[in-house]
This record gives sequence, C-alpha cells and structure tokens, in this order.
Amino acid sequence: MKRIYHNYKLWEDNRNGMYDTSLKYNERETEILVKLSINLLTDSDRFYSTAKDMIDDWKISAEQNLTIASRNHESWVGQASCSYAHKIPERITKLAWKMLKTSEQLEANIVAQRVIDEWWDIQDYDR
Repeated sequence: MKRIYHNYKLWEDNRNGMYDTSLKYNERETEILVKLSINLLTDSDRFYSTAKDMIDDWKISAEQNLTIASRNHESWVGQASCSYAHKIPERITKLAWKMLKTSEQLEANIVAQRVIDEWWDIQDYDR
C-alpha cells in the first residue's frame, strides 16, 4: 500500500477539532461528551451510517489515515465518527472507549472494519 500524504491543514478531522488539546471541558461537559461517544459507538446501525458519511465527507482525512499501514484504522474511524457527529475530540472518545464492555468494543471494531473495507473497495490504488 502506498501511503498518501496531505498537509495537516487540509485534514477535515483536524479542522473539526478532533486533535485540539486546547479545548477544556468541565466534569459535566466531559460526562456528556463521553455518553454521546458511547451511544454512537454502541449503536451499530447509527455508527455504520455516521462512519460512512464521515468517510465520504472527509476524503482527505480518510486518505491520510487509512493509507498508513501502522495506523489503527478502526480506532481512527471511531474517533473521527464521534468528532464528525458531535465535534468530540479524540481524547474524549478514548475515555468513552475504555468504558465499553469488551463485547461492545469488538462489535464497534467490526463495524469500523466493514466501513474501511468498503472504502478500500472503491479506491483506485492498491491496498
């Protein structure tokens, strides 16, 4: 697989605040964002639909992240989907992930991998 690079200023996930460490949340705000992440990641149909929309809309970020062989693609899809749906930074989604049951994590990874496989199926370059 050939890695595709894009300047970080073009990444849609970055422009949406996914990596913004300057955003500060109080305990209540963090709790709400964690719940939103959990609700999305544990609703397979909604997660799938959101992830598909995100990947279709965030073409540059998708190329940047899904062509990096060493990247955890499933985690990026989950984090980016939460950012896309609710402007939740990745660090909050990581907190939510730790609160999921193992079976919920496995199911979310299955959904994310399905979206990734479908994305690769329509690409013009080799995996």
